[in-house]
Amino acid sequence: MNFGAIDLGSNTSFLKIVNERKETLLDKIFYTKTARGLNSTGFISVEKIFELDIFFAEISELVKQFSPITIIGNATAVYRDATNGADIINYFSKKYSLNLIIIDGKKEAQLSFLGAKNDFLNYDNYFLIDIGGRSTEISFIQNGDIFESFSFSFGVVSFDGKTKNDVFKELNRFKFSKKSKIFVGLGGVPTTIGTLEKGLLSFKEDLIHLLELSPKQVEKWYSFFNNSSQKDIENLDILDPKRRDVIKSGSMILLAILEFFDAEKIILSTKSLRDGIIEEIIS
Repeated sequence: MNFGAIDLGSNTSFLKIVNERKETLLDKIFYTKTARGLNSTGFISVEKIFELDIFFAEISELVKQFSPITIIGNATAVYRDATNGADIINYFSKKYSLNLIIIDGKKEAQLSFLGAKNDFLNYDNYFLIDIGGRSTEISFIQNGDIFESFSFSFGVVSFDGKTKNDVFKELNRFKFSKKSKIFVGLGGVPTTIGTLEKGLLSFKEDLIHLLELSPKQVEKWYSFFNNSSQKDIENLDILDPKRRDVIKSGSMILLAILEFFDAEKIILSTKSLRDGIIEEIIS
């Protein structure tokens, strides 16, 4: 029996399939950029829906190659926020016979934690952050479980062009009752910065997973991107071409969070929501 997870994000989407021994059979990223234009219109455009149709058709064909399979797809912030988000998910669920559901921020945080937690059982407490396209989930982990978590309405797409002060304002809307100076970071923003800090020409999971960064190292890359033109960033061959348009806002958000909580370090995890979905299916 194989198990699969579809992570339908605001900027990127993923398909991961494993066998019953949890060995990865497929782990594919798709730069769907579904949230582009949502801030100004409030809905996912017709043009983007046509692009999603092509995406779901490819997903459907890939899933068939690994049959029999139990698979769940979870849609996140862009589909929660868009006025036509639920209609789109329902339409593609039926058209391609996929089990797709929209989850809230709390569930998103739970699944991200479930995917990453086994690597951090030796830590009594820490903050877990997952920066997405339109939302960021921050959870306080205590004794191997979520003590409290909040979903914030900022992400690499929705906060493009904004400042650290804008992030601080959002963070001040909620008060965490616990404190820790240790952070665990999921997603493309911290792992991209880790890849740059290691001087790698491309992402290498075995070299990035569990890599520790200081806030000063994150600040160095934020300053670099903040003082570079978008054209200069797009000319950086070491950056994934599909992430070059969001790395500036992403590094700003990450640094703002670390500064706000006075963090000492952030430990990178290459695990993610899709790993949590699979863990939940198997369990």
